[in-house]
Amino acid sequence: MRPFRLVAPLGALLLTAQAPATDKPPAHPTGDVTVEYTVMELDNPTEPPRARPIQVWWAKGGAEMRIQMGDERYYVVLDRDTKLATMVLLDEHGYVETPYDPNRPTGFTVPANIPLMRGNGDVVAGYPCTLWHAKVTAGEGVVCVTEDGVLLQANGFNDNHNGDLTATSVVYGPVPESVFAPPTGFRKLDLAVSAGAVRR
Repeated sequence: MRPFRLVAPLGALLLTAQAPATDKPPAHPTGDVTVEYTVMELDNPTEPPRARPIQVWWAKGGAEMRIQMGDERYYVVLDRDTKLATMVLLDEHGYVETPYDPNRPTGFTVPANIPLMRGNGDVVAGYPCTLWHAKVTAGEGVVCVTEDGVLLQANGFNDNHNGDLTATSVVYGPVPESVFAPPTGFRKLDLAVSAGAVRR
């Protein structure tokens, strides 16, 4: 199992821009929504990034978020209210909790303190969104965000397109609280033991 990491290229590189932002999209989805993405991820620096499926659930106005790679046996829940991150290990039937900084970029939101320039409109996965342009170290990056804060696309933040993502499905509607909780019967694990399981 590969180590878990948030999709950092978007969030980390956006933070390198300098000018103040005045006009910007919502930082998080304002309602319950489930989004399936294709994300370009670099496994080997000598090879081009490969497309991987990932699903993200949002609830409580962006306070709760679950991230799950389609080809991994664990998922992560981030809670902005409790400031906790919960990693659920499906094969180990357990979970581990660690502190979570709500200001940490996840790659699926647009950080609130970055400069953006509003662009044209677009349609991604059947939903209209606004293009927002940012000057970053690698050049120019573009995100497409709906009026209610759903990130539908992010491109160009790395020369090799590592971290680029595109929504393939967007479903609005109530997300059950059980989506953000460990399955029934899962036990809380020691952090060191859990880290070893993820590295396998």
